[in-house]
Amino acid sequence: MQQVAHKTPVSGHHDTSDCYTLKGYPADSSRRGNSNPRRARGNNFRGRGNRGNFGGRGGTHQSPNTNSVTLPEEEPVNHTEGTYMADVGTYLSENSESQLNWLLDTACARHLTPDESDFVEIRPCNRKMVMGNGTTTPVHGIGTLRLTLSINGRPETVQFTNAYWVPQFKAKLLPLGQLEPKGVSYRKGPLGLELYNETTGATIVQTRRLPNNLYEILMQCTPMSPTTPLHLTVQVNVARTLDE
Repeated sequence: MQQVAHKTPVSGHHDTSDCYTLKGYPADSSRRGNSNPRRARGNNFRGRGNRGNFGGRGGTHQSPNTNSVTLPEEEPVNHTEGTYMADVGTYLSENSESQLNWLLDTACARHLTPDESDFVEIRPCNRKMVMGNGTTTPVHGIGTLRLTLSINGRPETVQFTNAYWVPQFKAKLLPLGQLEPKGVSYRKGPLGLELYNETTGATIVQTRRLPNNLYEILMQCTPMSPTTPLHLTVQVNVARTLDE
């Protein structure tokens, strides 16, 4: 393991073999003539040869790539997310897993489903969630949901990113807090909350209120084959893509 020395605003952490290159040699050093890092060859600044990510000829500098893909953060070990959601015990006792509908939840901070087939992209993760009853549940994956919505009478695909796959949790939740920044607000409707377009004021989703601060989205399931992931159809006229 290399010994880590001080940290500078330019170079960050470095090993002790670079100290003289960065700071210059001592006054009594026989190599003090090369103490100026900008004149030394092979350093990380403007000398000839390998210049790293700075100026000079013969280096490897490249302009930032605006289309580059940001890699996901490394999953922490035994991470417990402080995410609390409403207790869905009453709802779960009355519904089997095969009859689950998507729910609009006012307390949950993550899109959440126990069904891996709801995802079009998923990667493993090592996290836990704190549920409404105080228990913790492991999260097996995080990825992108793709739901088929009916917008003005025609199907449109809407994606929800950073959704959790939690097989032990027998409910499918879309958090209201994740939809509000996308231009969607809510108001009281005849049966529960109504979601509406902030720009036009038009109602886009209606819900039916359930116990424990949950709202079931009124929807129709689209036809599906045994190999087709479950999609939902609701009447909306908001933005076609709702990414986090």
